[in-house]
Amino acid sequence: MTMDSATLERLHELRRFDRSGFYASDEPASGDDPTGAVTVTVDPTDRVARVEVRSRDTIRRPEGLARAVDQAYRAAQLARIDALPGRHGSRGDLHVAGTGERPPVVAVRDVSGTGYVSTRRPSPETGRPEDFGPTSGVSDNDCVRVTLDVASSRGAVDAGADWLANATATNIGSAVTQAYADAYRKRDQA
Repeated sequence: MTMDSATLERLHELRRFDRSGFYASDEPASGDDPTGAVTVTVDPTDRVARVEVRSRDTIRRPEGLARAVDQAYRAAQLARIDALPGRHGSRGDLHVAGTGERPPVVAVRDVSGTGYVSTRRPSPETGRPEDFGPTSGVSDNDCVRVTLDVASSRGAVDAGADWLANATATNIGSAVTQAYADAYRKRDQA
């Protein structure tokens, strides 16, 4: 698989702190929900790269779609772990942190007396640091929303019930993929 420069940069950064070998592979991984209706493919940085819907029977309601995507995402994560070279006794070419330099520990003094020190950039509108929080992305047709968990590539999927009841399997997969891509883009820009 050829990766774009942003994915390579993200993967390199993740590997700097990866002591488990979770980010050792350069290959994507895929997983299915238990019914086989949804397949999620994650890239080497654990981000959703593609969602494919093969059957609409179990995902006609927003809750069913959300559950199927979440289960397929978890199955893709397990597939990544099972495919690791060190998983079966040989270390192979694992990119595990701890073999090189460690980042320096930086002491930060809390001058406000709140016990909380933000390292986020100030918001242009308010001049105050932005809070960490979930990031949402929407599909091109505004029918699917993905809200990423804080500090995670995993996200909750929500779709319009009327659209979902009438959309084709291909349209559903494309819309979920677009919503994930939009959420990741927004998080990267923050």
